[in-house]
Amino acid sequence: MTICKYSIPRGGSLLHGFDVSIFVNRIDWPTVAASTDARFAFLECARGTEVGPQFSSIWDTRIASIKCGPYQRLFSTISGKEQAQVFSDAMRAAGLLKTDLPPVLDLEADPDGTRATPGQYLILMNEWIATIRDQLGRQPVIYTNPSFWKYLGNPSQFERFPLWIAHYNVETPDIPQPWTTYAFWQYQQSAQISGIDKPVDLDVFYGEETDFQQLTQSSVI
Repeated sequence: MTICKYSIPRGGSLLHGFDVSIFVNRIDWPTVAASTDARFAFLECARGTEVGPQFSSIWDTRIASIKCGPYQRLFSTISGKEQAQVFSDAMRAAGLLKTDLPPVLDLEADPDGTRATPGQYLILMNEWIATIRDQLGRQPVIYTNPSFWKYLGNPSQFERFPLWIAHYNVETPDIPQPWTTYAFWQYQQSAQISGIDKPVDLDVFYGEETDFQQLTQSSVI
């Protein structure tokens, strides 16, 4: 896996990882561990109300040296509660442990470009978060990109959730308000990793090992 060439935030360090979509069919975890320095991986469990057909088998075979977390891409045309319930049911079946990374709410335009109004998105987001807290007992990470978060109006009520920012071809990512830094940064798309049958995105975690462990612990309600 390519080492991130971009700047480390002042006073910090970076841990490397990757994320995969629901279109990935297979991950040979021992091969991934042997060929990369990855410390974490985010796996797409669902987009909208569609659960990845291979998600459970990929999740079941994860290994301890690469800490994993699930994410769901929120669609603008389905209630947040309904989407979160599908995600929660899938994760309870798969087995989300307290030692796994927090669930992630993926906020961006729908694959066909459809977007709800900012006000409608806030309703969907609050429904999703409330359901995840109730069903899984976890506080989520928020994934987004600078332009989409600006479209939402930089809502301040989500500042308490760690930020996973997607921003490519820059030395450091733009951090949207109200955050002042990121937890994770997705800095590259369409990378190839030995042991995974589809392209992946590359990410870094901003912080030390103790920060990484604390992020998981603090997400448990």
